[in-house]
Amino acid sequence: MSTRMDLTSATNATATPSSDDLSAPIGTEDSESRQNGEVETTLATNPTNLIDLTDEGFNIADGYPKNMTLDIGGRRFRVARSTLEAESGLFQRQFSDCYSWTPEPDGSYFLDADPDLFEHLLRYMRRPEVFPLFYSVMNGLDYDLYNRLQAEARYFQINKLYKWIEAKVLGILLSSTPDTDMQLEVPHRS
Repeated sequence: MSTRMDLTSATNATATPSSDDLSAPIGTEDSESRQNGEVETTLATNPTNLIDLTDEGFNIADGYPKNMTLDIGGRRFRVARSTLEAESGLFQRQFSDCYSWTPEPDGSYFLDADPDLFEHLLRYMRRPEVFPLFYSVMNGLDYDLYNRLQAEARYFQINKLYKWIEAKVLGILLSSTPDTDMQLEVPHRS
């Protein structure tokens, strides 16, 4: 018949392993904690700190998860890593072996960029055959938005979109001038 120790006697009977014996379990070894003659250990009593493994840049499988949560300027986007790599030179380099991108404590990956513009970039990266159209009947083309999106396309190295905006929007600007003989003049420094 086994007897139980009260909390006070269990505390006094606790085995304290030496600092060089990391395999020794911490806790009591009464008859109820043994099964088949071996001491059971749990994560709570295991001296290996599993959190430290993730703090050292440990990444999942081949580097990064297949589906990612990006935190862009405080807004979250859930996207497949393959979508990002297919169209963006920045993400291709970011996910290569040359760089390390440590996730935030919540598992997301942070980038300091404009989330509204990134939404347009992501829409394009998901369907690269569909180019953005920022037009309203009242205001016409939104040249400011195209200009800002082109700058973001350059930053994220989405070259096809960058060149399309450059060709189409600049072409529209040049063709929409009232005087067709007018040419763009580039100021010269003296």
